Amino acid sequence: MKKIEVSYRCCGILIKKKRIIPNAWEDISVEQLIAIAEHYLGITNEDIFLAKICCINRNKIKNMPLYFKYKLANEFKFIVDYSPYNSFIIKNIKQLQSPKNRLEGMSFGQFMFADSFYNNWCENEQAEELNKFIACLYLPENYIFSEKYINTHAQYCAKIDRRIKYAISLNYRLIKEWLTNKYPLIYERNNAEKKQRKTSKNGWVNVFENIVGDDIIHADNYAQLPLHTVLRFLTNKIKENAKIK
Repeated sequence: MKKIEVSYRCCGILIKKKRIIPNAWEDISVEQLIAIAEHYLGITNEDIFLAKICCINRNKIKNMPLYFKYKLANEFKFIVDYSPYNSFIIKNIKQLQSPKNRLEGMSFGQFMFADSFYNNWCENEQAEELNKFIACLYLPENYIFSEKYINTHAQYCAKIDRRIKYAISLNYRLIKEWLTNKYPLIYERNNAEKKQRKTSKNGWVNVFENIVGDDIIHADNYAQLPLHTVLRFLTNKIKENAKIK
């Protein structure tokens, strides 16, 4: 967190207010995350964004000189570059819970479907895809993810405030950046085309089918493997193939 002082005039009187603002993703509150997501998507303007993230009256921001607003916005450079972050800021939605920090305990099957629906939504912006994405991520306590419940669960997620769903999608983008750093051989940061091809549409399904191979009867067991176990396995396979070549 960082302390700042904001000055403005009211009825000709100079007023100074001190505020504590976030300077990293771990400092962001739920409401601030929602404000950032809406700003990214062009739903709100910069005045509303700055007012919410700095906890300052919107009219005070609106009446600030442009240069002051520019300087204030520069305090939030960390949100521009999608800095890697490994946790969900919104932990609970009604009776639903987010995945644990660093996606610990998430199965490969859950991740595979969540990531596919996320990529679909990024392409077509269809509400149905966004609802299914949320339905794959946020689960009731002690619930074991299963593909057969996605559509039913998505109907429940359709009732969630879309502002919250937008915020979760932004948070997930940060987590994908973290995964890129952790597993660079799977997520090729310097080759956007390959990265997109690996992880969009049927990309994960193809990866899953290659892992299962002829052991179709145990496919569900493979889907329940911990995500990081599978990603480490894929990383090792890529390294082995590179040595053979």
